[in-house]
Amino acid sequence: MIRKITINNFKCFKKAEISFSELTVLCGLNGMGKSSVIQAILMLRQSWGNEMLQRNEVMLNGELIHLGQGKDVLYEGADEDVLRIEIEESAVTDVRMTYVSELDLLKIDSENKSINNESLIFSDRFQYLRAERIGPRISNSKEDFPVIMQRNIGEGGEFASFFMIVFGEDKIYSDVLLHEQAVSSTLKSNVEAWMSEVSPGIQINYEDYGKIDQTSMSFSFITDRGTTNNYRATNVGFGISYTLPVIVSLLSAKPGSLIIIENPEAHLHPRGQRKIGELIAKVSSIGAQVIIETHSDHVLNGIRLSAKKGRIKPGQTTFNYFDRQLIDGQIGTTILTPVINEDGRFSEWPDGFFDEWDNALDELLQ
Repeated sequence: MIRKITINNFKCFKKAEISFSELTVLCGLNGMGKSSVIQAILMLRQSWGNEMLQRNEVMLNGELIHLGQGKDVLYEGADEDVLRIEIEESAVTDVRMTYVSELDLLKIDSENKSINNESLIFSDRFQYLRAERIGPRISNSKEDFPVIMQRNIGEGGEFASFFMIVFGEDKIYSDVLLHEQAVSSTLKSNVEAWMSEVSPGIQINYEDYGKIDQTSMSFSFITDRGTTNNYRATNVGFGISYTLPVIVSLLSAKPGSLIIIENPEAHLHPRGQRKIGELIAKVSSIGAQVIIETHSDHVLNGIRLSAKKGRIKPGQTTFNYFDRQLIDGQIGTTILTPVINEDGRFSEWPDGFFDEWDNALDELLQ
């Protein structure tokens, strides 16, 4: 499990140490560096997958992220042209890179390089869902290697329907993740049950068009009058297609998995956001590590309630709040880490930390 990441001279960070645990929440105002922490992980992941890291080079542009050139990633106030990312797990990955302004590759200092080959960021149990996921589509992509060999649903969730066709009848790893309304312990049944927290009574139908390497999804709904007709994905709510990959990735997790999700709350109503927070907490309690970036106080409250109900231990959750301050004459990011207790309350409540509801309420009551 990732315990800490140290970043030097990368984007908005001159030097930052970010703590991690089973469930890590990255939060704060826009442009404060939350995504940059995730990008540091993804940059090494894609470089490893393309065997560039092994050849002492880091890719700035690849299948996971596009960061541009060296001039786009060096901290503006850097004292030297060296970037460094250190990831602490059971062993350490320590990569020091030399800045070259006009190249989309960074050269690694091979004499001071340390690579943990067993790192979660290089494993086959790695899943990343970006903030910009695919919305409703008439058809979706089908690729055997990432889905069948790597159990991956794609960074945009584009393989979620094919993943369900392949693995939908598999049993959920842990009873902790089973939804009380699910009719069985299969992935398909529990995906539908958790999706019903987003859209009540939903049923999902998957079709495989093997000859053209495409799949499709349609949706029906259980009502008091029975089950409706099937509706194509483009004729139902945007949030359904957007949320499905989040739930599929979480419910298919196993111990040793690393799941990174940007904005799991996107296009969800408040109750659905809270339920997603509760599911995230459940997944992190079974031995998987979950990292989320969120702006949702409802997701936050779902996690807090899980702590209060004993579904996750306070020490298994880390909240990193990113703020911007003037540091040595340069604008830089500071990170505050309020601690949650067994009652779901925080040791401190920094200014700007999910407090806009209270701020607006104070104005309304004036």
